[in-house]
Amino acid sequence: MNSQEIGRIVAAQKDFFKSGRTFPVAFRRAALERLKKVLVQHKDELATALRADLGKSPAESYMCEIGLLISEIGYMLKHLTAFAAPRRAKTPLAQFPEKARCAPAPMAPFW
Repeated sequence: MNSQEIGRIVAAQKDFFKSGRTFPVAFRRAALERLKKVLVQHKDELATALRADLGKSPAESYMCEIGLLISEIGYMLKHLTAFAAPRRAKTPLAQFPEKARCAPAPMAPFW
């Protein structure tokens, strides 16, 4: 893969993000589930790559890299709805009786 191909892929991903299709919680949940599935399916190959690149043993690779990531994805899947739910925000007394809400949104990439 050369730098032009990488540039095209990055540009396509930027356009996809800007389209707003990544915003719904259902999309994010499906993406996390796919990522977790791929990590589980390819954990041996990932461990081999970590051994070649960083000299990590298979046990260390799973414990410190692969297994940790799979566990974090599981945590995110379990709490994704709560993380995406709007929350009350404090309002100054001067704006009484108004109410404010904070609506979390996916973070934009820093390209």
